[in-house]
Amino acid sequence: MIDWILLRGLAREQRHFGDFPVAFAARVPNARVTTLDLPGFGDQAARPSPLGVDAIVDDLRARAFAGAPRRGPRGILALSLGGMVALTWATRHPDDFARVVVVNTSSADLSPPWQRFSPAVALRLPRLLAAAPLARERAILAVTSNRAPADNEPVAARWAAWFDEVRPARVNVLRQLVAAARCRRPGRVAAPVLVLASRADRLVSWRCSERLAHALGAELRVHDAGGHDLSLDAPDWICDQVARWMST
Repeated sequence: MIDWILLRGLAREQRHFGDFPVAFAARVPNARVTTLDLPGFGDQAARPSPLGVDAIVDDLRARAFAGAPRRGPRGILALSLGGMVALTWATRHPDDFARVVVVNTSSADLSPPWQRFSPAVALRLPRLLAAAPLARERAILAVTSNRAPADNEPVAARWAAWFDEVRPARVNVLRQLVAAARCRRPGRVAAPVLVLASRADRLVSWRCSERLAHALGAELRVHDAGGHDLSLDAPDWICDQVARWMST
């Protein structure tokens, strides 16, 4: 068995994975799945989000492994900002993970800012952060998902309810943005790395993933139609790519 840790990205929490962890455990052979929230969000919403990815790694690692005996090899799969965290983690602690999968992520030294985060979305960010929860989640999904709006309406309602429940601080979104903006390509990652990307991503250019995969000597696989939130738009595709990669 491989114990997988799953991480979400900017301003998201583990519940935003929806049914993806269950699908991953079912479709990827010998997978056991744990999801963790980044500091400042989800069950960690009462805490400040660090201004650097290294500090996020330290926080997650302390929580992930606290008092837990190692049962075998571990893997990590992470989206967007979570991918930056995962690569940094795997570089700093090479014995922690036997496999690393990152989805729609980027690096400050490999891609320009306007490819790492859509300027159009950046201009709308202040209004987005101030919007009512349902309007906010609809607007986020309109950018991060390429599914039909009608299909995403129940998702937006659930996510808005979670936002109301947790009420993460707006400043933590900005602090995560600072951490992401400063995050550079890590050193050598000892574990095999799979980079997944969405060619139709409207928030982060898939070219960021392409450059990152080349720099890391990692395998790149690209989905043609999914949006930035690929675990929502194409969960089975992610699972199947990981399963095939694991079998090689």
